[in-house]
Amino acid sequence: MEPQQTSQPNTAPQTTAPTSGLQDPAAMGMPMTPAPIQDGSPYFAGGHAVIKFSTGEPGYGPETFWLVDKQQKTITPFSSPTSLQAVFGPDFQQVMSSVVTVMPPNVSPDGKVNNGVLTGFYILDPEYSIREDGSSKPVDFTPGHLTHRYGRPINEVAEQDAIKKLDDTINGLKVHGQSHNIQPAYLDKLIKDSKLMAFYINALAYGDYEANDIVVDILRRYHLAGEHKKGTNQA
Repeated sequence: MEPQQTSQPNTAPQTTAPTSGLQDPAAMGMPMTPAPIQDGSPYFAGGHAVIKFSTGEPGYGPETFWLVDKQQKTITPFSSPTSLQAVFGPDFQQVMSSVVTVMPPNVSPDGKVNNGVLTGFYILDPEYSIREDGSSKPVDFTPGHLTHRYGRPINEVAEQDAIKKLDDTINGLKVHGQSHNIQPAYLDKLIKDSKLMAFYINALAYGDYEANDIVVDILRRYHLAGEHKKGTNQA
């Protein structure tokens, strides 16, 4: 049941598991075995599982299917039945017969699931939904990645040093970025991404990463976003 194509999916969370969006494939004439509500773990194959959230009550509403990634501990919504088929291809029917329905969990403001069989996983915002072609907005980290500090204790001195190093790195790119065809406006846009900045500070303070590693990652994001193809970049 290995997905054929998803760029896995920061997350902007729900306080309860969303229940609107993707209609049940059965409504589209796609036969599938009804999945019981259970307290058991989702069925994982190749590190992924497909689930639904439901209380089991009649009239609960349209159902969204979610891709659970065991390694990244993310729960990503599918945007439509077509996106399910795009991801799983010929294994679609087998996947649908293995769907597990679980009770909607309690979810903290950062998207973390606090109870049930998916405790510790993170529900991703709809902007990370898997599209009809099977692609999705990539997620490089979740709030969980920002709190584990690479297994090290909090070091405020290291964090302050990391903040200064990150500031110097970005300012240096603003001055010399033309050699990489990177526009200052793009860097200003990155600075506004508080989660990305926290990710970089965490990596510098606790992950033994250096300023050059941050530059490489910024350039990677810049090229993936296609900004290098533009004559100018608007924030």
